[in-house]
Amino acid sequence: MLINTLSLARVGAFALAHAGVSSAVVALAGPSDNHLVFALVLVAGNVLILVVEGLVVSIQTTRLVLFEFFTRFFEPAGREFRQLEPPAFALTAKHE
Repeated sequence: MLINTLSLARVGAFALAHAGVSSAVVALAGPSDNHLVFALVLVAGNVLILVVEGLVVSIQTTRLVLFEFFTRFFEPAGREFRQLEPPAFALTAKHE
């Protein structure tokens, strides 16, 4: 239960980080007197935030699947993986 609580606290930390970065983007755009520059800084900042957070989400998803999900259910028992041979008709079609 403690591990799950820490995992959910990490999600809260990402929300706080998002709020901080969003606040920084607004602070960067604020001093501009030109409305076009203000809008461009806001749009570019939000695009950068989306890219960085998309990268974080992909890394966290991979981590969850590989390290938390598989380690709970995977048992290293069974038979060794052997690649299947292609069907005979596929081999003859290539050579014709």
